Amino acid sequence: MKKTIAFFVLFFLFFVQSCNSNIEQNEIKIYPTPLPGTGGVKGKLIMPKPSDRNGLIVYLGDIIELSSEFSGGFLDTSKAPFSYVDPVDGTFYFQNVKPGSYSLVIYEVVSGGMVYYDENGNVLKIEVKENNVLDLGDVHFSFD
Repeated sequence: MKKTIAFFVLFFLFFVQSCNSNIEQNEIKIYPTPLPGTGGVKGKLIMPKPSDRNGLIVYLGDIIELSSEFSGGFLDTSKAPFSYVDPVDGTFYFQNVKPGSYSLVIYEVVSGGMVYYDENGNVLKIEVKENNVLDLGDVHFSFD
């Protein structure tokens, strides 16, 4: 009888441990809802080497209109919303951002900040809307 109980206890512990490891591997991130009158931005930074994400910060910088066709980005770190990049999966989240137009700036301590440009050479314009979380999806980036 004791052997049977011991077997079931071990089996139960093994089962619980395997369930916990599956939960950790398939973890779903839940982001807080922005405060009323503000918005949010989330995304996932994809880089050639995942280790390149270590220590990165992303900012929402200002937009500068260079011409009717091209725009650039400007970063004032004293007022720009920022988010740390999760080094494991590359996710980032900006919470409680004032509605408006922003550029995405990827900042690394040694090389400084780099504005994210699309394939046409324009700044990725991020439109933050009140009471809405904008999902940028996968943001492919390299410092090269």
